[in-house]
Amino acid sequence: MIFALTEGCDMTILKKEEEIKARLQVICICKGIKQGRICDIIQTKNCTSVDDVNQKTGSGSGGCKGRRCKPVIESILANQGRPLSKPHTTTEPNEIDETDFTPMDTTT
Repeated sequence: MIFALTEGCDMTILKKEEEIKARLQVICICKGIKQGRICDIIQTKNCTSVDDVNQKTGSGSGGCKGRRCKPVIESILANQGRPLSKPHTTTEPNEIDETDFTPMDTTT
């Protein structure tokens, strides 16, 4: 879906599309757990730690034992369960660029 950015354009449509894309991104690569599920669990079950999230979603129990998803889940927790536009970019299992955690502004 392509939107033209013109004067008076409704930016809420674009922000909603960005949020949907962010929620579909996989956070726990080993288990295929998406950011939307993690955000929902944090918000609805009042999770306050990575262990809480892991127990409720199964994240952190895959082959890497949470080495890849733990820092991302910590960032989502710090963002109060709101999705991150760029949750992580990894080239190697232990190389996570901490500067790539960009909180999304979901308030409209």
